[in-house]
Order: sequence, then structure tokens, then C-alpha cells
Amino acid sequence: MRSNYRVMGVILGVSAVALGAAPVLAQLPWSWASDGFDRSEYDVLHPLIQAMLRNSPVGEVQSWHSPSGRTGKVYLVSGGDQAHSTEAVVRITIIGHDRRENPLFTFRYRKDAKEGWRTVG
Repeated sequence: MRSNYRVMGVILGVSAVALGAAPVLAQLPWSWASDGFDRSEYDVLHPLIQAMLRNSPVGEVQSWHSPSGRTGKVYLVSGGDQAHSTEAVVRITIIGHDRRENPLFTFRYRKDAKEGWRTVG
């Protein structure tokens, strides 16, 4: 049962990462991340995803490593600036203790003229 809580903490944490905006993130309670998902994942993933949305071709894969020791990959599945699109899909994975890559979430992004790339689902 404890492992279910750990997985839920990671899933909820990555959800916060994918929200994409510090003001929104600041409103989220970090208390649900009782198993150690911390701000370091957001601090690594947010700029990486934003850079990929601006600079990467569709299909690009980037590895991420947080100071807390977690690792995974970010996939630009579709869209982004290089595809001349105002919509994009990004998949975030985490590498488990068994060294398997586990998908966490797939998010849709939309580019707003004023605010840049934001999640829409």
C-alpha cells in the first residue's frame, strides 16, 4: 500500500510540473508529496520542457536528472515551434528502481501570444 502512495506522490508531482507556471505551482500544497517528490523535479523539468517546445523537432527525446536522484525522459510527441505549430504534446517518463522507463503523463500544450507555452490538458 505504501508503494501506491509513493507512486501517487510522483504522479501528482509531475502534474504540478506540467502546469507550467510558477504562480499556479505556488498554490499547490506540497504536503501530498510525503515520499520526497520535491521542487527539484519542477526546477529541472519546467525549463527543459519549455526549451523543447521552442527549439526541438518532433520526436526529440531529452533525459532529465533531478538533484533528488530521480531520472527520466521527456518526449516531444508532436507540435512545438520547430513544427510551426501552436499546439504540442509532451510525454514525461520516470526511470524506476528496476531501471525500466515508466510513463507518467502525456500533456497537451498550447502557445499563447502573451504567455508562451501553457498546458491545456
